[in-house]
Amino acid sequence: MSYPLSSAVADLLGRPSIFRTPGWLPESTWHMHIPFAFLLMDLLRPAQLVELGTQKGASYCAFCEGAAAFGTGTRLSAVDHWEGDHQTGAYARDTYDVLREHHDPLYGAFSTLLRESFDDARPRFDDGSIDLLHIDGLHTYEAVRHDFETWLPKVSRSGVILMHDTEVRTGDFGVWRFWEEVQARYPTLNFPFGCGLGVVAVGEAVPAPLLALCRLPDAEKAALYALFEALGDRVRLLHEYQEASRHAAIYLEQGLQMQKVYETYKAGAEEQIDTAMRQYQAMFEQATALQNEVAALIQEQDALRAECARLTDAAAQRQSQ
Repeated sequence: MSYPLSSAVADLLGRPSIFRTPGWLPESTWHMHIPFAFLLMDLLRPAQLVELGTQKGASYCAFCEGAAAFGTGTRLSAVDHWEGDHQTGAYARDTYDVLREHHDPLYGAFSTLLRESFDDARPRFDDGSIDLLHIDGLHTYEAVRHDFETWLPKVSRSGVILMHDTEVRTGDFGVWRFWEEVQARYPTLNFPFGCGLGVVAVGEAVPAPLLALCRLPDAEKAALYALFEALGDRVRLLHEYQEASRHAAIYLEQGLQMQKVYETYKAGAEEQIDTAMRQYQAMFEQATALQNEVAALIQEQDALRAECARLTDAAAQRQSQ
């Protein structure tokens, strides 16, 4: 399918940021949006970024990587209690520790992981101080509306809000419902793949390049979405390749361990067989020797009987004379 390509979309092809290969890809439904995350860091160069709901850190570490790679000078904060909810299920116990192990050495100088609720973290940030806010917590209609409305005063004049899972309509997911209200009030983009990513230009001074994308006609937005879906597929396939390689390495190691066990068992079995054969040979030799002794005794017995018979005959002849 062909799409009309506006200059705003065509100009993006000249930005290396959208072709960047991410350095870390933990399991996530966010992989396909990482190229756009890199573009946002490149276009907006936000002074402050806050993410509400981080889990394993795929999106957040992409923002951190973009800040470091493009020299944006951004101060980043991730807010999550790292326990999970009824939609995600309980997090694995080591989720937070694994993220910190990757995050802290690379991004600890300009990024903070805040282990608390969204409401408890909100007073830490001044009103009008956040240039890029990513909302990705509990996805019920009530929860996402609460997060949007209570954090909106914290967003700056040039601020942009991201909302993940705008296309998920299963269970009690309700971002899509709230999204219908939001897009009627602000210039927006809504990438329909990767569970959906909504982009909301809430500030009155959003940087012109992003605002131009939000104001594209629907047909040209379709071209934009197609471009980033193709770029996102590349990241998704990279993650699948990495996972396949990781599993292959695990299976190879398991195979090598099984081979070692087999070789050990084989060596032990061969030794047991050799021992048994030696024991059998010794027993066979003993049995053969005993058999020979018995045969010799039988021969001696037969000789004695013959001699006894001869002597008996001789005695009988003498008595008859």
